[in-house]
Amino acid sequence: MPESSDATGVDASVLVGASVGAAPAGAAVGRAPSDSARVTKLALAGVFAAVLAVSAWVSIPFHPVPLTLQTLTVLVAGGLLGRIWGPVSVGVYVLVGVAGVPVFSNGSGGVGVLLGPTGGYLVGFIVAAFIVGAAADMARSRGWRGRRVTVALGVGVLVGSAAIYAVGVPWLMVVTGMTPVAALAAGLVPFLVGDALKAIVAVVLVRAVGAALEAQGLR
Repeated sequence: MPESSDATGVDASVLVGASVGAAPAGAAVGRAPSDSARVTKLALAGVFAAVLAVSAWVSIPFHPVPLTLQTLTVLVAGGLLGRIWGPVSVGVYVLVGVAGVPVFSNGSGGVGVLLGPTGGYLVGFIVAAFIVGAAADMARSRGWRGRRVTVALGVGVLVGSAAIYAVGVPWLMVVTGMTPVAALAAGLVPFLVGDALKAIVAVVLVRAVGAALEAQGLR
């Protein structure tokens, strides 16, 4: 009778060796999506930091707080990058500007901008990215789809937008000496309609781009 072999005549030792050898390869395949997701988020963090700088130049002069597309960029960054990389991306942008690179609105830069009337809005950007990112992370971790994701993102975007003003308006009051009514009139009311539109666009972009990344296995 032949030595250990199965009914097909294949040596059992060959089967054992093949199964043992296949395990590391299978493990590597299982890790690949996670690695791709991390690389994608790192790349997107850099992209959004750059887009924030560019969007600051697309502005309508308005005293004391200019109108820009930065709020939209911040909200989308948080929604796509999550509660960790979203704030990191915005934080990098702020640090680059504080270092003196002219990436803030109207080509300004330096620590004086952070300490000036609009500094609170810059800090609020980081908070907003975290809030929207937390909402997006929650939806992904719970496996939500369709309307539930839209609602989660919508709430995150609205709360994140409110957070920008919750930091920015009091900061504006302290730096300029404005009364609460004057600060709200100058630093909140003129932006409400525009920010409502940006919130809608942000949710649409996060859903669309997020779906495209998932289809490519990058999330």
